[in-house]
Amino acid sequence: MKRIFLLIIIAGVTFLIILFVRKPQLINEIWIWMIGLSGLIVKIFQRVVEYFKGLFSPDEKPPTSPNILSTDTTSGTFSGTDLNLLRISDDGKTTVGLLFVNNRFYCYTLEDARHDVKIPGETRIPAGTYLINFRRELTELTRKYRTLYPDWFSFHLELNDVPGFGQVYIHNGGTHNDTDGCILVSDSIQVQDNNTMLTNSRITFRRLYEFISQQLSGGTACRIIVRDENWTDKLTD
Repeated sequence: MKRIFLLIIIAGVTFLIILFVRKPQLINEIWIWMIGLSGLIVKIFQRVVEYFKGLFSPDEKPPTSPNILSTDTTSGTFSGTDLNLLRISDDGKTTVGLLFVNNRFYCYTLEDARHDVKIPGETRIPAGTYLINFRRELTELTRKYRTLYPDWFSFHLELNDVPGFGQVYIHNGGTHNDTDGCILVSDSIQVQDNNTMLTNSRITFRRLYEFISQQLSGGTACRIIVRDENWTDKLTD
């Protein structure tokens, strides 16, 4: 019986090797699929942990531990709403990231690639901490969005004071061709014909837009902390 299982495993591994050699692009597709699966696992795990904490230690505070989403990036104290963008991969055309809102996983992000020298329309913004506010200017793009979403869109959500960039927004889109340094958001992501793309982006953008709009309208400041791929170094400190 053990011999049979061993032969099955060897056959399976051999099949995967041949498949990847003939279609190497499948590696990227599997990687993106694993990212999507990991996001779902994170959400489920958080809910399970919170449930059991409530059962066994409702009044006990969790132990202090290093937090890669720590918002202590300035000498002052920020009491508003925090968005954390953790960039996780850059294939030379597209940067994929994970967006957290108040330290909880929220959705995926898509940006342009990193370039040491800015290439207009193809370069992501530098890592940093940026306040988010409405850009109260009726631009051509704003008019377009108002026409598309008359029930809930007013002005674009803009990242303030981004070095070397202007009019950096959070909005919906499909691929890196839909962004000029802006941040695209979506609940789902996939690879097709070697192109990374977001799906279901409009629904995700509306949900995030209405949430941030509510915060800003209620007088709560909002900011986004963008971290490059080396944020994983903190996990080994």
